[in-house]
Amino acid sequence: MKQPDVRAAGAVVLRREADETEVLVVHRPRYDDWSLPKGKLDKKENDAICAAREVAEETGVSVRLTAPLSAHHYQVQAGLKQVDWWLAEVVGDSGEIEDTHEVDRTEWLPVSEAVEWLSYAAERDRLMEAVALPPVTPFLIVRHAKALPRKLWEEIDSARPITDWGRRQARALVPFFSVFGVRRVVSSSSTRCLQTVNPYARALELPLEGWRELTEETAEKDSEIAGTVTAELAAECARTSVPTVVCGHRPVLPGMLDGVGAPPQRFATAETLVIALTSEGTPVTSRSVALRMSR
Repeated sequence: MKQPDVRAAGAVVLRREADETEVLVVHRPRYDDWSLPKGKLDKKENDAICAAREVAEETGVSVRLTAPLSAHHYQVQAGLKQVDWWLAEVVGDSGEIEDTHEVDRTEWLPVSEAVEWLSYAAERDRLMEAVALPPVTPFLIVRHAKALPRKLWEEIDSARPITDWGRRQARALVPFFSVFGVRRVVSSSSTRCLQTVNPYARALELPLEGWRELTEETAEKDSEIAGTVTAELAAECARTSVPTVVCGHRPVLPGMLDGVGAPPQRFATAETLVIALTSEGTPVTSRSVALRMSR
């Protein structure tokens, strides 16, 4: 599929009660329609940050993203538009709508009613996709930020630091990890990985766990250990429902992905794979998300 000309993102925000599940919907007076909260990406946003921001601005509800959902595409005047969707849960509610020119009403509706109210088939499909998912916890695997080239570093490789650009990437990961409510930060004990996730750990005053088992040096001696460790971390994330991020190296990432049953992929620096895990540790959906930054 060709690259979209316009990108947007939104969220299916569910509130699960004992005997009923409700979904957050909005009314847009400009179109006189009922829809799920969504909007266009700002210049330097990725789809996850955009989805959480749009929910807050349009509804006053603060959310934590838990799982990626399918995107949908359609033609607009500017070309092909892509809307990326996330499943989300409520973490706070100010009740104040910031984006009043777009939205004039918000409602929590039982799913059966929302299916009737929503104006667009694609959004009804996203709602049903979200409702069909079991409770999940996000597990994030991130490649370290841009590091100093090996040829420019004369000391041991495990001490090789990230660059100025890498530090900008590390700072940009702070709001990104925040939208998933990450509460456990794990990393290879190599400097470039620790420096990538340290800004987030410091911002939230979380312990930063450095694991030698995830380093390149250890992987060269034991090709399976990174996968074994990642599988154990994912199982604990799922069992405790604590959103977790794990930072690793490009040569080690294939083993880490294999440990959680994720398909192989190439990671850009600071790119993250978000995996939604059931309480049994089964991955049900995933999406790779890159930072959007300009030099």
